[in-house]
Amino acid sequence: MQQLPYYPFITRGGPVKRKLTYDVAVFTEDGHYFAEDNNGHIFCQDSPTACIQEAVNYVISNPLGGKVYIKRGAYNISPNAPLQSWGGVNMFIGINPNPGQTVIIDGDGPDTIINNPSSLPSTTYVFQTYNTNCPSNGYQSPRVYFRHFKIVNNNTNSSATAGGILNNIGSNNSSPLGPDIEGVEIYNPQNTPMTGIYLGVAGCSGSGGSYGIVVDKYRYITQNSGSTGDLALGIDSITHAMLSNSFLYSSTAGNNWNNRAFWNGTGELQVDNTAVYGFK
Repeated sequence: MQQLPYYPFITRGGPVKRKLTYDVAVFTEDGHYFAEDNNGHIFCQDSPTACIQEAVNYVISNPLGGKVYIKRGAYNISPNAPLQSWGGVNMFIGINPNPGQTVIIDGDGPDTIINNPSSLPSTTYVFQTYNTNCPSNGYQSPRVYFRHFKIVNNNTNSSATAGGILNNIGSNNSSPLGPDIEGVEIYNPQNTPMTGIYLGVAGCSGSGGSYGIVVDKYRYITQNSGSTGDLALGIDSITHAMLSNSFLYSSTAGNNWNNRAFWNGTGELQVDNTAVYGFK
């Protein structure tokens, strides 16, 4: 089995390991999936979430959080992946870090492909950030970073909506910091609906609107021509979000009134240097 590179080199004191820039790596080899910590210990193989959930759990077990690096390759989420339910929404990869943590999920750009199953039970996001504790200690909710990967919708169940990233973290006594999303691509080749990114806060008592949200270099492409439309970016119960340097494309060319580039419940969305094509 191939080990992740430590690049050993020789010094007067003997061989030394160069410290890697991530805490956990997820990789695929010969049709199998693995998660390995930065000491070379493989702690997951072939889980229903392609070891991504296990890698996330590993870093949030650290009080300071950490970085999950998903190497290039195709990661197929199993229909048998254990669904978690929070706020009436099912999701595959749940992230529930503690206040004060930083969680980073980073890939190799569009060469890191996360495929959802062909059959989904309901509204199902690949990633959902959430906080079931509603901390009241005055800390901001943790910042979560999503970087450089591609999500592909394989759902063919027209009564279910596929989703990319749902931010639902909240906290008491403070407005939570929103996520930082950079270089994420979401592609829907199916005639079934898909929500790309949805930004909000959890229903914590006394929590304010999420702020400081940055979405940069976001690419959303859908070929859905079904009766239920898609949504590239939705916001609700936030203070401010910024979308920049992005490309949102729908091939339906206005045939569906439900096909939306943006949906705004409450909050301000600032759009800069972004191309929008084909949405009604």
